[in-house]
Amino acid sequence: MNIYKYSGAGNDFVLLDGRTEDCSAYTREQAVVGLCSEYSTDGLMVLGAGDEKVDFTMDYYNSDGSGGMMCGNGGRCIAAFADYLGIAPSH
Repeated sequence: MNIYKYSGAGNDFVLLDGRTEDCSAYTREQAVVGLCSEYSTDGLMVLGAGDEKVDFTMDYYNSDGSGGMMCGNGGRCIAAFADYLGIAPSH
């Protein structure tokens, strides 16, 4: 599994490409805490596969391992990550 670190407007995040690999081991509370501590980040995000309605999905976890609904600075990072991976908007 490749692990990426992105920074967006003052917050840092670990990013994983979960489109073709199972990231469930990385999203367990203790694993999230460990990754965020090791890489000194504010959270973990997993980019998931899109469908006919969306180009990709995002799962966000706070650095304490709890799930989060959204993070604005994280949104910047996941969009840049999707671009890096070659995910182009469908419309």
